[in-house]
Amino acid sequence: MKRRGFTMVELLVATALTALVLIGLNTLVFSMTELWGTDNSKRNFDLHVRGLTTYLQDEFRTAAFSTPVTTTASATGAQQVGQQAGTAAGTTAPGGQNGSSGPFAWQTPASSGGFGASGTPVLTFTLPAGSRLLNWPAGSSSTGEAAARLLPDVVCAFQVREGEGLVLLWHSEYETTYLTDPPRETLISPLVTALQYDYYDANSRQWSTQAEPQTDNSGNNLLPGRIRLTFAHENLTTEMAIIIPAPGQGLPSY
Repeated sequence: MKRRGFTMVELLVATALTALVLIGLNTLVFSMTELWGTDNSKRNFDLHVRGLTTYLQDEFRTAAFSTPVTTTASATGAQQVGQQAGTAAGTTAPGGQNGSSGPFAWQTPASSGGFGASGTPVLTFTLPAGSRLLNWPAGSSSTGEAAARLLPDVVCAFQVREGEGLVLLWHSEYETTYLTDPPRETLISPLVTALQYDYYDANSRQWSTQAEPQTDNSGNNLLPGRIRLTFAHENLTTEMAIIIPAPGQGLPSY
């Protein structure tokens, strides 16, 4: 019995169908790979945003509910006993914190070293025991110590710089060069592109977001209820608001 083979047309049809199946599988594999890569990038972005937001909220809570180790330091770094960090409204503490007796205050512009040297007011807060991200230099001349020493009452502020991200500015009131040298800098996040302030209007019961501090009728800068950070990476963008706790309204939640 004579066996019949495949015709040329059948071979061409089979080859075309096989090619279509392979093309479809290849497209599916590349689509899944691209989708997985996009999701992975978004997950990492979200983790970074949540982690940084949690860190900042913890630092603000620590500043709000902690008692400063010292009072305000003098220009020589000596402790002034019997005074509180900050002064009455309308006066300026040695560190330049204007119009606040609490741990949060606006740093006024100054021509000498300090947070206000740039000419733009910045919101400062005091961490009595510093922060785990602060890298104290060994043999710092400002502390007069031969080895690194962690100093208390660290006055901090955040600043967003184009091309860099969110930078933490900090120095201790115990340092002898507190009033003359600019603060140290630590990069917190390269993904932060903007820093704004949220103010609550009790009359309208609405929040407003401003790029500059809001002032009262006397021209004094008011403390915001929240700071708002804008995060951006490639095509991903999000905003997060961090509450500034009001001291004296209760104990922190642990």
